[in-house]
Amino acid sequence: MKCLLKTAAWISAGIAVIMMLIGGIAKVSSGVFMSHWWGNYYYPAHNFLLLSVVFLLFALVGCEKKEK
Repeated sequence: MKCLLKTAAWISAGIAVIMMLIGGIAKVSSGVFMSHWWGNYYYPAHNFLLLSVVFLLFALVGCEKKEK
């Protein structure tokens, strides 16, 4: 489970980075890229970054072995 959550966190962060790069391209090229305003890339990327942090926290805190 821990490995699955870490993998989901990395995938989510990768999607966020790609979306931010596309948003940067849109910002440089007059604010519009592929018929979308640059903000349409940054705001979802922010959500993907938050989701990756949540996945990492669950992997680190929620799935620890409980010692007796």
